Amino acid sequence: AELVADISLGDNFQGTPNSSHPLNLIVYNDLLFFKAYDGTTTDCWQYDGVNPATVNSAIPPDATDFIVFDGVLYFRSYTDGAVGSELWQYDGATASLVYDINPGVGNSSPGSFYIFNDKLIFKADDGTNGVELWQYDGTNTPAIIADIYAGQASSNPSNFTEFDGKLYFSAYGDTTTGYELWVYDGTNTPTLELDLLPGLAANGYGYSSYISSIN
Repeated sequence: AELVADISLGDNFQGTPNSSHPLNLIVYNDLLFFKAYDGTTTDCWQYDGVNPATVNSAIPPDATDFIVFDGVLYFRSYTDGAVGSELWQYDGATASLVYDINPGVGNSSPGSFYIFNDKLIFKADDGTNGVELWQYDGTNTPAIIADIYAGQASSNPSNFTEFDGKLYFSAYGDTTTGYELWVYDGTNTPTLELDLLPGLAANGYGYSSYISSIN
């Protein structure tokens, strides 16, 4: 192992070396992309494996949760006061907003990106249905798959994993089932697969098994 680059030079006020804290590492177009702090700002950096790492000024500094889908780098970003935290893309030259899911200054805060059935799966809040399950095919407008917890409440789907041709994940179905295991076949409405901890607590809400680390 060897040091690639000391991005954040110098020492902090305690006299210990500054750290750049590189994270969100991903390979795209034969380059290693990552977030790092240079002692002044946090930016998106790129490294070709030979030359010194450099800042990629095309990608917004706050970009996070990178994923490569269909030859494009996708991520979440908050750019300015006109558009909130939304889904963005980078084609190797320029970065652009994919779609303003929560219109205006509202934040859809897309995350938990996963590729399934040739689509980009993620959770997002459109300002009407809460944090629910969404998909994007790379061409058409991103669309909600299902409002699992009906209304403005959120099912907050996460921990996506494909198994036997189906997408399994954790979600909050309603106040009766709590956080349990759900499944989506890519066509039909997602359904509750398993209620590991059935029954109601003393407050009248369903117990949750809090499914996690599905792999």
